[in-house]
Amino acid sequence: MKKIAIALFLILVTVSVSAQNTSVSLGPIIGFAKGADTEGSVTYSGALRINLGGFGVEGSIGYQSDSYTESELTTKSYPIMLTAQMNLISVLYGQAGIAWYNTKIDFKDPLTNVTRNESQNKVGYHAGVGAQLDMGSYILTGDIKYIFLDLELDSLLDIKDAKSNYSLMSVGILLKL
Repeated sequence: MKKIAIALFLILVTVSVSAQNTSVSLGPIIGFAKGADTEGSVTYSGALRINLGGFGVEGSIGYQSDSYTESELTTKSYPIMLTAQMNLISVLYGQAGIAWYNTKIDFKDPLTNVTRNESQNKVGYHAGVGAQLDMGSYILTGDIKYIFLDLELDSLLDIKDAKSNYSLMSVGILLKL
């Protein structure tokens, strides 16, 4: 019972401190994505974030390109993400969301040695943690997310268990509107 009372108290303090931080903000976000089978790449996106006290919603549209280390395969993705956020304490938040990935895949066919391309549209999911600092007219933000994306890469090349899931670390400056 004591643990429940302490948890409720911490939630109320977080919500009351966060209630003062209601805002709408817009800005660029840059990140670094790294999957188990990729070399890693810089990502670019624009985001619109609505903070509603202890909760928030962020929509973003981005670009990322990956090269797979074991083959001659590259992907270019344009993720459209919708992320829900819940403040854990005044500057830290947990997040989870859904995204639509329009991905162009370029690869060299091993049988014909001809470069081919294919497009895939997939829904992916993500979860992570982040921090934001309210600096008056803008917000500094940083996130670490894990992206669950199941591109069908195994059938394109002779790749055993190619993984398209990845981690994303990002930072951004969001201007309050």
